[in-house]
Amino acid sequence: MSYPGTNNQCGTDLRAGRMKVIFLDIDGVLNRKQTPNPRKFPFIVDPVLLGRLNRLLGLTDTKVVLSSNWRYDPAGMFSARH
Repeated sequence: MSYPGTNNQCGTDLRAGRMKVIFLDIDGVLNRKQTPNPRKFPFIVDPVLLGRLNRLLGLTDTKVVLSSNWRYDPAGMFSARH
């Protein structure tokens, strides 16, 4: 008999040891047109959306890879980290 997610009849889990990764593009994901930005900063993160991402990361033990254009600008990288 075979079991879901296994490669043999002994039940060895093929998913064990795999890293979960989210490739994150910040614009439109962690900010939106409604995100408050009174100073018109070019790099802004919506605290509500960031909270959702942090909750997801905490529940799933997932790592983030920044795929956003923010990674090319030192101010963008600072904003993404903080």
